[in-house]
Amino acid sequence: MGMLRNTRDGRRVVLGARHLLGRSAAVTTRLDTPGVSGEHAVLTWNGGAWELRDLASRNGTWLGGRRLDAGERPSLKVGDSLAFGAPDELWLLESAAEPSAVAFCAGEAVEGDGSFLALPSLDEPEVVVELDPTRGWVMQREGESTPVTDGQRLVLGERVFELCLPGLLAPTMPVDFAISELRSSPRRIAAIELDIGVSADEEYVEVAVLLDGERRAIPPRAHHYLLLVLARGRLEDRADGNVESECGWVYSADLRKMLRVSANQYYVMAHRCRRELEALDILDAAELLEKRTTSHQIRLGVERLQVRSL
Repeated sequence: MGMLRNTRDGRRVVLGARHLLGRSAAVTTRLDTPGVSGEHAVLTWNGGAWELRDLASRNGTWLGGRRLDAGERPSLKVGDSLAFGAPDELWLLESAAEPSAVAFCAGEAVEGDGSFLALPSLDEPEVVVELDPTRGWVMQREGESTPVTDGQRLVLGERVFELCLPGLLAPTMPVDFAISELRSSPRRIAAIELDIGVSADEEYVEVAVLLDGERRAIPPRAHHYLLLVLARGRLEDRADGNVESECGWVYSADLRKMLRVSANQYYVMAHRCRRELEALDILDAAELLEKRTTSHQIRLGVERLQVRSL
């Protein structure tokens, strides 16, 4: 997560992907410093770094003690000092990481993983907060899904967590990257193969991705058992002669029973599996697990599969 800290009062601000600062009620972070314009400046995540731009303010925006020129968009690094409206009201960039969901409890930050946040922790999730493409930010608590908003407080036992939920921007593709290229790209779920090996006692599961003619082994993790269970279901349905579009679907409640996990633990397992494919630059890693929202069914989104004994 990107974060600014005011050097005068210690105030911290977690940055959204496009973070507007100024005196207007419509900005992301309001600044009461004299000389600040209504929409004074904007910090933007460009996919690799934070950029700062002055929005034609009356009294200027400073970076490292230098007033920015009109149209200038410098990239920022940790430790950079920023000022808005007056050069002596300094903010420091404490973190230059990509935007992510965060929750604060008793002054301590619990950082999410991009658009996924488990509270109080990934290892012991009581609540999961994630960004749904159609509904926005939602909270998952033991199978129940409810909308949540930036600044909302969640009470978990004796602890109170305040959410900081940025508006995440979709990654920008090069202008010459055609839709047809995206569809035919080898770095898509439809183009990969999963090779899953399992020990006789089923305590050990290894997963490899066949991609671009290469075999990419993923370090064994407990959450790979989710992929094993779903792969078996899809292969068994296929062997029974079912049409491919109907192969592998399982009700989410039944899947959790097979895995012997809670709903929140399942969300964490699914997230970790998707993130492993994202690390291999699979463009649509989110499609690893397909969903039928009406019937609450799930299946593995990879068609080319093999499961073997180790």
